[in-house]
Amino acid sequence: MPILPKIFIAYAHEDKPLLQKLRTHLNVMKRQQHCEIFFDGEIMPGETWDKRLKDELHTAHIFVLLVTAEFLDSDYVNETELPKILERRSKGEAEVVAVILKDCLWDLTELQHLQVVLHDGKPIEERSAYAHAAREVFRVIEGRNEKLKKESEVAAQRLEAQRRAAEREKRWKAAEAQKHKEAGHQRQAIEPKIDKRLVKVAQELKVSTSTIVDFLSGKGFHIENKPTSKVTEEMEVLLLKEFQKDIAIKKKANTIANEQIKEDGQHIKRRYDGLISAIEKMEQSIGRDKNDLDFQRHKIDTTDGQLEAQIRQAKIVMIEERLSSKEEKLAEMNVTKEGLEKRLDGPAKHNATKIDKRLVKVAQELNVGTSTIVDFLSGKGFQIENKPTSKVTEEMEVLLLKEFQKGITDFSFSVKEKADAIVEGKAQKQKEEAERQHHRSLDPFYNSMIPIKGGIFKMGEKYDVTIKDFHLCKHPVTQAQWRATMGGDPPVLRFKGCDDCPVVRVNWDDIQEFIKKLNEKTGRSYRLPSEAEWEFAGRGGVQSKNYQFSGSNTIDEVAWYSVNSNQKTQPVMQKKANELGLYDMSGNVWEWCQDIWHDNLEEVPKNGIAWTTGGTKDIRVVSGGSWSSSSVNCRSTFRDGLDVDTRSYLIGFRLAL
Repeated sequence: MPILPKIFIAYAHEDKPLLQKLRTHLNVMKRQQHCEIFFDGEIMPGETWDKRLKDELHTAHIFVLLVTAEFLDSDYVNETELPKILERRSKGEAEVVAVILKDCLWDLTELQHLQVVLHDGKPIEERSAYAHAAREVFRVIEGRNEKLKKESEVAAQRLEAQRRAAEREKRWKAAEAQKHKEAGHQRQAIEPKIDKRLVKVAQELKVSTSTIVDFLSGKGFHIENKPTSKVTEEMEVLLLKEFQKDIAIKKKANTIANEQIKEDGQHIKRRYDGLISAIEKMEQSIGRDKNDLDFQRHKIDTTDGQLEAQIRQAKIVMIEERLSSKEEKLAEMNVTKEGLEKRLDGPAKHNATKIDKRLVKVAQELNVGTSTIVDFLSGKGFQIENKPTSKVTEEMEVLLLKEFQKGITDFSFSVKEKADAIVEGKAQKQKEEAERQHHRSLDPFYNSMIPIKGGIFKMGEKYDVTIKDFHLCKHPVTQAQWRATMGGDPPVLRFKGCDDCPVVRVNWDDIQEFIKKLNEKTGRSYRLPSEAEWEFAGRGGVQSKNYQFSGSNTIDEVAWYSVNSNQKTQPVMQKKANELGLYDMSGNVWEWCQDIWHDNLEEVPKNGIAWTTGGTKDIRVVSGGSWSSSSVNCRSTFRDGLDVDTRSYLIGFRLAL
């Protein structure tokens, strides 16, 4: 049987007659077993009144506040009940409904952020609307039960998924155990036939004979508690002693290797054939897109209607983006194709027994295996135990150049050319890194700008707007970033001493001077975002999940606002980021946009640029809400406008590029 929601009624004792009127209606829900109801009149004689009340405060699911002037003036309400009630609400542990019984100044208190029950905008007692208030409470009960039902279903699905995963893991382990068992039987059948000299080497190295066979056939192997490279070197020395004149074992190893190569080659051939088919289909798809693009461009040149032209322009943008993505994919597929073609040719060149003696000499001088030299020359990666790979690479290049001054005929490239390319690549990387370091030293935003992929969205959930690719700072401009650019704090900065807090009390002209100085210093083109860009990014861009706030439907996950901010700005990037990796788009500080204020968005530019014509020129758009805002003002679609001269401790800004 499900647990019934428990309602806690908080009220002032002077309002007991009004409480009784509401309880008469709420008791109907109690009798129908929709809920349980507690108020202090249910405390039994002999119980400790304060303890029982605090216990109920910790366990109630829904709090109903009977709001009057007496309620707002009650010491017990303000010091004991209300702080605990609001704390549990902020944690998502309980719902709170404020029933306004009499006319009072509730809208000047923190109750303004709660769900408020009035009747046609009037207090309940004034309209004798207690049945209406009870129905509103019942809606909260239904909503809570629906939420619990969904959470229960999600939990059940999670448990079922875990059970299935455990079963799959169990089946996999059983299959692996069977595979190892069968492999053991195969080794037992083969090992008696293995050359006795291999057994001798294995015993001397204290490894299995299968390790020796794996080594000779070019497969990887792993030895517990011993460096693999060390075992490889010892193995080479011992095998050389055992088989100086006898190549029978080498033929056996080559046979095993060739079988593996044949098997690998068939797998590569299947991959190659599948890739060729995929490339053909991609080329055909690109051809269709190009034809469609030419058709749309032709039609837009002959279109008279503005709306139809805008629609076709939007289609052109979408087709170009799709075409670019497909062409990039095709280029990647062709690179993969070239790699597979080389691997298809590889088996014909694979013959470890014919390695030039000069390679062996280099390997001995470097104290590494000859396979390491081969891997290096064929472009494969390699790892040397207890030695920096880069150091071995440099030594290897020098020694190979000495041994093969005219190039190595066994491979399709010159060692000198490879060495020159490596040196040139290193120099280029060093140059690029030096340039990056220089830009970082000049630009406090160098590592803070997030690339935003453009797209089409409904601005204000109503008007189609196309956004081009741009960059947006992952967080509002901080006090430290302002100081690094301007050489000091704004003259009237509030909340000083928090470097990672947003800079505030900067008006429109302050910000324009900041951007001008920053661009002169960095050589870049920083600016304020347009209102369209800000809303598009705040709602998650092309990755949007249609959250109410930027990154979540639960405001406390993503925003500092009136309930949780402690009445001041907070360091940036402490809350959860939205879908694009942007922080503090909801709450913390309002953010200036480039646009002039217009009362509605009916004629907003459809290309996403800032709207700087018409409207009220001395007022600019701000978005996102602040640490002092209610949750309504922190929605991603909420917009407001402020005079350009405004310097407020609620307002900051964020840079675009």
